[in-house]
Amino acid sequence: MQEKTNHYKANQNFYLKKYWENNDGTNLYRPNGFENLPEDIYRAFAAEIDKDGKVLDLGCGNGLMLKYLMLTSGHKLIPFGVDFMKLSIKQAKEILHPQYKANFTIDNVINYSFNKGPFDFIFVPLHHIHSDDRKEYLDKITKNCTENGKVIFYEYSDSLRAEGQEWIGGCSELKNWKLERKDYPGVSIGVWKYN
Repeated sequence: MQEKTNHYKANQNFYLKKYWENNDGTNLYRPNGFENLPEDIYRAFAAEIDKDGKVLDLGCGNGLMLKYLMLTSGHKLIPFGVDFMKLSIKQAKEILHPQYKANFTIDNVINYSFNKGPFDFIFVPLHHIHSDDRKEYLDKITKNCTENGKVIFYEYSDSLRAEGQEWIGGCSELKNWKLERKDYPGVSIGVWKYN
């Protein structure tokens, strides 16, 4: 138990330093790990949006990707997000999504209640999740996806390389999932459809 607590605390401290150290809040890209808008990556995410609905980003930063999806997908989307960075969620609520501020939660994604679901689209990076929590976490996600909805697993290429993986579906917890593989510069995507 202490190992998992340390894992999440170390992640939180790492991202707090990486995204918020010397950040006065005017750069809306940094709380998402970028210096500029990652349009190629966000365009790949937008390609998965094929209908109107509720979209949940687990580890949403300040909700920038959700805003991009709302503006470019051509569909009416209601955004939801959770992140453990208080400053990032503050930006989501006050700057990027003030009309949806009740839909953004400060928490570790493994503790997210899904009480506003089910969701039509769920975006899931796995690298933040301790390996001991992944099975239960994945079970919660699938139970909170609408019929004909999608779970979009993704990982940025640099994180995958650091883990010795070629694509997101190579994660041991996803090996038996029927994922549609999509490779893009900068990001690996595996799409699971609830049928």
